[in-house]
Amino acid sequence: MPFTLKVFLFYCFIMWSLSCSAGNKYDSLANALKIETLDKKRLEILTQMVKIIYFSESKKAVLPAQEAIYLSTRLKDFPSLASLYKMYGTAEYFGGKHDHALELYFGSVHIYDSLNMEEEKAGVFNEIGTLYKKNGRLDDAFEIFSKAKEIFKKYHNLKGEATSVNNIGIVYEMQDKLDKALASYFYGLDIYKKINDHVGESYSCENIGGVYLMKKQYTQSEVYLKRSLELRLKADIKQAVAFSYFYLGELFSGKGDYILAKENYILSLIISKEIGYSDLIQSNYKTLSDINRKLGNYKQALEYNDLGSRLKDSIFNEDKSRQLIEMQTKYEVESTNKENLLLSQSAEIQKQQVEIQTEQSRNKSLVIYSIALFTVLLFLGSMVYYKRKQQSQKIETELSVRRAEEIQRSRISQDLHDNLGSQLTYVVTNLGWMESSKDIKPDEVLKIKAVGEMSRQAIHTLRETVWALNSESIAIDAFYDKFKVYAIKMAEFNKSLELVFNENIEVFTVIKPNDALNLFRMCQEIFNNSLKHSEAKSIKVSISSDVETAFRFILTDDGIGFDAENPDKEGHYGMQNLRKRAADSNAEIKLKSSIGNGSETQIVVLAG
Repeated sequence: MPFTLKVFLFYCFIMWSLSCSAGNKYDSLANALKIETLDKKRLEILTQMVKIIYFSESKKAVLPAQEAIYLSTRLKDFPSLASLYKMYGTAEYFGGKHDHALELYFGSVHIYDSLNMEEEKAGVFNEIGTLYKKNGRLDDAFEIFSKAKEIFKKYHNLKGEATSVNNIGIVYEMQDKLDKALASYFYGLDIYKKINDHVGESYSCENIGGVYLMKKQYTQSEVYLKRSLELRLKADIKQAVAFSYFYLGELFSGKGDYILAKENYILSLIISKEIGYSDLIQSNYKTLSDINRKLGNYKQALEYNDLGSRLKDSIFNEDKSRQLIEMQTKYEVESTNKENLLLSQSAEIQKQQVEIQTEQSRNKSLVIYSIALFTVLLFLGSMVYYKRKQQSQKIETELSVRRAEEIQRSRISQDLHDNLGSQLTYVVTNLGWMESSKDIKPDEVLKIKAVGEMSRQAIHTLRETVWALNSESIAIDAFYDKFKVYAIKMAEFNKSLELVFNENIEVFTVIKPNDALNLFRMCQEIFNNSLKHSEAKSIKVSISSDVETAFRFILTDDGIGFDAENPDKEGHYGMQNLRKRAADSNAEIKLKSSIGNGSETQIVVLAG
């Protein structure tokens, strides 16, 4: 099995297992945030959420970072604010917003400076230097990296010193001072090995491999680049893994092995798209265009060039227009040559057929068999190519639709949270002030309380809607946890009521956001009906899933019951609304009850 394929399979396994752990931790924090009301606790939760994802999922980190910055400013928690500025700046850097990232970095430096937190300030210096380096400000980058190194050395911070030395080496490399760059990288590598920092070691190995690549010492380069990739896969650093594949692509391209180079560039492109690293996506499009042009795949070269141009969202400059025309011309020439070749082959076949008539029977059969074999192989090759192209187009289409849906859901949920949510909160706050006012009459107080309660219910409904919209899919266990929180809150003032929960999840079903919201509203309706109208002493709620049933919700109470044959007579049960929601979610409502004998209501969604 080729090295690249082995590494990719290993990457898939590592990313799956580690992302499950990080994802579970993030989801747990997100769930805790939904029920937390104290600002200090919310700030702690949000900061942990940002730390988990700001480096690996930079776009996703923006909203929690903004809310955490708002809370830390209000609470005057300046160390947290400085740390959040730094993490938010890094997320913006990976998103290509360099000006905003620099503003955030300088804000962090200013706070750390006022707090005399020198080591933390040096850490931000390294981030600023990286941004300077990216934008070609090499002298400024060298100066600020050197400041960071001296601060870390002063406080015996080996990890910080190694990071700064590595960064200085990168500046040397960009100035074409390769021997000085190598010396810096090996210096940093020794420190990382000494403190057993595998992530730092991976960066040193990548840098060393890069210098050897520039020196065209491909054997040494390959050793260090592959070691860097191995360490990064274990550490689950997606941006760094994407860079490792990119540099391996550069290595194989330099060696002239364009097939392996193309494989690595594609792996880098897949990951950089996943994390939204626009600069690296642009670099991969460019290199894939160049590689395909060298391989003679002019059509693919055109496609990648076009993707890169659209990503930049700007008009082609003169040089790129020339390259585009050149590739277009080569593609057209190549197509013409292929047509001429086919015509030439056809003429040659006709000529051979005339000659074959005078040859022996054995030679005639041999030519016929050869043509038949060629035709079969050509047909099979065309079929394989067509199927692969169809699969690729289908995957691209599905990904595009999924991304569009996710962006739309995120936009809508943010608008609901920022606009409608704040407006409802304002209404509730002012109603509370009016309720306590001495100028309000007693009968008006009751009306104000009623309106306030309705507004609070609207806020709860809004939060549940935002919860559903913010998720690409919702696991059945997360759905049940959300419902339990709701049910316990609704029943907290009914001290005589016994609530029993049970779950039996054999298959971990995932539910689409729209269906999840519909099902959640149905479960709420059924629970509220039982709570308000059944006069029950005990309510039992269970949820289950198996290979045949994707979702089963059962609510049983020991209340007064109702006429199950004609439930619509009981207006408060809202059966018409339940049936409509069930139809929208491909669900089935089952009722079992009689007067004086309690009731059982089921919601069932079959698998498949």
